Amino acid sequence: MEVVDLSHPIREDMPVFPGEEQPKIEIVADMEHCGYHEKRFLLNSHTGTHLDVPKHVFQDGYSLEKYPVKKYIGQAIMITLIDSGRIEIEELAPYENALRDCDFMLVNTGWSRHWGSAQYYGDPPYFSREAADWLSSFELKGIGIDSPSVDQMSDQGLPVHRALLEKEIVIIENMTNFDQLKKPVFTLYCLPLNIEGADACPVRAVAVY
Repeated sequence: MEVVDLSHPIREDMPVFPGEEQPKIEIVADMEHCGYHEKRFLLNSHTGTHLDVPKHVFQDGYSLEKYPVKKYIGQAIMITLIDSGRIEIEELAPYENALRDCDFMLVNTGWSRHWGSAQYYGDPPYFSREAADWLSSFELKGIGIDSPSVDQMSDQGLPVHRALLEKEIVIIENMTNFDQLKKPVFTLYCLPLNIEGADACPVRAVAVY
């Protein structure tokens, strides 16, 4: 069995979405004063590699604990579209049959190589609304990408989020290490903490094959 970590580590100086606060890791107890270590983590729900559920964009949408844990596990296919900019139906259509046989579609755009630079949040790859509508016709559990958003950064209406999450297709953003995958099909585990009412949560996404 081989396992590939598809998640960025969380640290205080990590990249965050423009306008969001940096994570804070505070000492609650230390060995010198208490005889044990304990820390407090303060971070937004969309920090680092994270998973969005319908509650993110719909007032009455499901929060993440409303789904059974199997929602976050399944067979995935990785599609490589390096530096594609806006991802259109035409680029995805060749994989139509494969999408009918899998639970998750992950798109390797190569953008994670910019993680930690100003370019990462500049003009990253995203899905067109037409592509999102097309993907919504499949019975997918989720879609993942190695960029900060499935939507264009400047589009605050989040049409792609809405199209996918309306169909309960969860979204995983800020993925990484796709170049380490030796096979394009594998089992994906992207388990969030079981936080009631959460619209999103950082995940430790891993590929197993």
